[in-house]
Amino acid sequence: MYKNHHYILQHKCCLDLKQPIIVGVSGGADSLYLLDVLWRLKYPLVVVHINHLLRTSAGDDELLVQREAEARGLEYRVNRKNALEFAHEQKIAVEEAARTIRYQYLYQEAEVSGAQAVAVGHTADDQVETVLMHLLRGAGTAGLRGMSYRALPNTWSEQIPLVRPLLGVWREEILNYLDQQGIIPTLDETNRDTKYFRNRIRHELLPVLRNYNPSIRQVVHRMADVLRGDYEIIEQTVDDTWSSLVLDNAPGYLRMRGDYFRKQTQGLQRLLIRKAVAHLRPDLRDVDYEAIERVLLFLEKKSRGQVDVVGGLSFLIEGDSIWLARDEVDLPIDAWPQIGSESMVHLNVPDEYRLEAGWMIKTKWVDQKAPVGETLPENRFFAWLDGDRLEIPLAVRWRIAGERFKPAGMEGHMIKISDLMINIKLPERARSRWPLVVSGNEVVWIPGYRIADGYQAGSASRRVVLIELLQQA
Repeated sequence: MYKNHHYILQHKCCLDLKQPIIVGVSGGADSLYLLDVLWRLKYPLVVVHINHLLRTSAGDDELLVQREAEARGLEYRVNRKNALEFAHEQKIAVEEAARTIRYQYLYQEAEVSGAQAVAVGHTADDQVETVLMHLLRGAGTAGLRGMSYRALPNTWSEQIPLVRPLLGVWREEILNYLDQQGIIPTLDETNRDTKYFRNRIRHELLPVLRNYNPSIRQVVHRMADVLRGDYEIIEQTVDDTWSSLVLDNAPGYLRMRGDYFRKQTQGLQRLLIRKAVAHLRPDLRDVDYEAIERVLLFLEKKSRGQVDVVGGLSFLIEGDSIWLARDEVDLPIDAWPQIGSESMVHLNVPDEYRLEAGWMIKTKWVDQKAPVGETLPENRFFAWLDGDRLEIPLAVRWRIAGERFKPAGMEGHMIKISDLMINIKLPERARSRWPLVVSGNEVVWIPGYRIADGYQAGSASRRVVLIELLQQA
């Protein structure tokens, strides 16, 4: 038995015998079994107990764990925090509150101890219950694969793995072992309270399923094991796609290639959305089907705008980019030309003016005849203007509230610049300080988009001004 455990610990949990392991021990059968096995295999341990102060017998559990740790000569640490009060404060279920308290403290102690891992006593029975819980909630492959022997990164750390060495051990094996060793676990009466979802699975659903298949536990366990292997292949595909998809990755936001995302299959798109959400909010659990489908429909049907996901996250489409950001984060505007603190500057010919984030406007006279039209097709940040019509020096400034513009090709029709910016899908956060090129009192070019009617250079132009908007490398 110990030989098999040692194999699991070394090859599936990737643990060694040199660095300490934080082992979470509640006092129940599973965690006491884990503690005893790890101790007998001579792994260096720090025993950690969390008292959620939910039961009158919680103090007895704490003393039991302390005695078991001391009997083995192990370091022992305890944390006491009321899970019910925490649940009310955070407006979450008591189960979730207890879980959060538990793992926060386990990982806090892991950091302090320089631990190689945090070990918990989830068993094969827990695996089956977890898979059934995910199934009833409508999970995909990621949920039906169940828990893994080693999780890194995880919700609590990107450096310290969470390991579950007992995922292949059934509860009856554990009880037989403890009985042979004379170890008496605590009995947590809340484990029989069917107001908790997991307990209803354990005490109500599984007995019914055994009527259909007496080996239902083993069948579900095997299925999870197979799906876990299949999911490794899926994860590799997602990771490979992710590396080509993401353009910017910063605290609080991601920017992705919209064209590349839309080329992927719908199944892969769903997984990429989940990965993006998990990247910014790793603490979120069970992001539901409706949220993912809402985002998928938005990204498929819309060319601009924003949609909320969950947990204070929103997807945003801007031009060729898809953003995912926390609601409290201001997205960067380095990709766009922006005027700095000076609201207006004069621009001679030839001349240049430096904008923010490495952008620059340059002007020069062009001797040869200019092409008829607004810009060269391959670069919308070039404009050929009729030098005979311009009042030089030109000006570069912000837009004025209510200001109007007469775009070339619109038969003299006037439009508010603010409306034009909306129509051309200019990102809202870039509009107020977008540079406008002005001759006299008239806007003659909105860089990147439109030249004013009557100012475009043509074959009859005697003098041509070339204006370039470029970003330095």
